Amino acid sequence: MKKILIVQLRKLGDVILTTPIIDVLYKKFENDVIIDFLTEPQSEEVLTDNPMLRQVLVLDKSSVKEQLKLIWKLRSEKYDYVFDFFGNPRSAQLTFLSGVKKRYGYDYPIRHRLYNHCVKRDRKSKYVVDFKMDLLRDLDIEPGFRKTSIYFKREMSEDMRHYLCEHGWDGKSKILAIATPNVRDVSLVKNWLFERYAELGSLVQKDLGAFVLILWGPGEKDIAEDIYYHLADKEKACLAPDLSIKELSAMLSLTDVLLTGCGGSKHVAVAVGTPTVTIFGPTQEICWNPPNSLKNIAVKAKELECLQCDKTECDDRQCMKRVTVGMVFKAVTPFLS
Repeated sequence: MKKILIVQLRKLGDVILTTPIIDVLYKKFENDVIIDFLTEPQSEEVLTDNPMLRQVLVLDKSSVKEQLKLIWKLRSEKYDYVFDFFGNPRSAQLTFLSGVKKRYGYDYPIRHRLYNHCVKRDRKSKYVVDFKMDLLRDLDIEPGFRKTSIYFKREMSEDMRHYLCEHGWDGKSKILAIATPNVRDVSLVKNWLFERYAELGSLVQKDLGAFVLILWGPGEKDIAEDIYYHLADKEKACLAPDLSIKELSAMLSLTDVLLTGCGGSKHVAVAVGTPTVTIFGPTQEICWNPPNSLKNIAVKAKELECLQCDKTECDDRQCMKRVTVGMVFKAVTPFLS
C-alpha cells in the first residue's frame, strides 16, 4: 500500500481546486493507497469528511512547538510520495523536512532545490486544476479530470432548507444567490459596482419571480444588509446567517445559480454542482473558470484591451463599470426561468 501526502496550505479556492488530485490518486492506486492532506486551519473544513482522505494535517504557524511536532509527524509517517502544490518557501521546507524520498514540486527559483522531482511549470495560461495535474506526470496521470468536491452531511442541507423557508422562501421559487463584494484590499479591484447587485436582484424578482439569497463572509455583513435594503421586494429575499464553509456548501447546493466575482464562494458552488455566473475583470477566466462548462458562465467587458491584466489595484476599473445589469441578467436568466 502506498502512502501519499498532498500539500496545499491555502487559500480556500486553491484548496478546493486541489481536491481532484485526491480522486485521481485514489483511482490510480485502485484504492490501495493512504492519502493525507496538509493545509492551514482556515482550509481544514474543506477537506473533512472526504472518504478518500485518511487524515487532514494542519499547520499551526503561531507555535514553533506545534510546527516541530508536525515535522516529526511527517517524518514518522514515512510517506512514499509528497506533492507540494502550493510551492511557497514554507511548504517547500516542510516537503524537504518530511524526509520523503520522492518529493515533487514546481521549478520555482531557489526552492526547487528542496524537491528531488522538479516539474517544469507550464507557462501558458490554463485552468488551475490542469496546472496541478502536471505534478502527477511521473505517475502517468493525464490532465482532464476536473471535478472538485466538498463533503457535508445531509442534515446540514435540511437545516439550510429550513432556514430559507423560515425567511420567506416558498420552497418552489428559483433561488438566485448573490455573493457580496469582497472587502479584502487585494480583492476590491475585482468587485462589480455595488448598486448593480441590488438592481440585478430586483430585476430577477420582478421579471423572473426568483427569490434572492444574499451571502456574506467575514467583514461583509454591512454590505450584505445594504444590498438587501435596496432590493425592490424584501419579502422575496433574505440574508444568509453567518455560515461555516460546509454550511455555505449546503446552502449553495439548494440554490439555482450563484452570482459572484472571482473568489472562494464561486469554487464552493462549483464543487457542489451549483451553476455560477462569474463577473471577470482583472483575473483570467481560463485559469479560474471550469473550461467548456455550460453551468459556469463568465461575464466580462470583452472589448477592453486591459481585460485580465491580473492587477490588484486600478483607479479606472472599466472592466467592472462596463459590465451592465442587462449583461448579467441575460446570463442568469436560463437558470432562473
